[in-house]
Amino acid sequence: TLTTTRSRPQSWETPVTGYARVFATSTKNSRSDCVRIVIRVRRADMPVSWAMAILLNNQRVGGIDWEARVEDHRGKQHNCQGWHQHIWKAKKGKANDGDANAKECLPKFNPKTIREFIVVGFGLLNVQLKKEGRHEPHQLPFD
Repeated sequence: TLTTTRSRPQSWETPVTGYARVFATSTKNSRSDCVRIVIRVRRADMPVSWAMAILLNNQRVGGIDWEARVEDHRGKQHNCQGWHQHIWKAKKGKANDGDANAKECLPKFNPKTIREFIVVGFGLLNVQLKKEGRHEPHQLPFD
């Protein structure tokens, strides 16, 4: 389980969608590995435009997003349209080397709000979201 705190969102206006928001936080461990969690909300009114990723030293090791066609790593009978999780697959004999290109459909995951996307998504990714006081400068605006 990765424990993280929230960081200040970065927002910028985009001509097509109005506003894009990216929420990111990072932490380092004793080996100087950098872990970042990135949450992208292209349009608050379109859940299919939301995505999140966990990066270890700038390499994706997990994440959740939506695609029109998902080929599930467990076989064709699990393929879907919609939300899926990116699963870390180590290279044979190398636990620290691999990628998170394998996808696993999430048929019960159907967030309606940004808050639900983050809270439930973090639960699926085994990320703990620490609560902060109301006067903390880096609160995450969910909705």
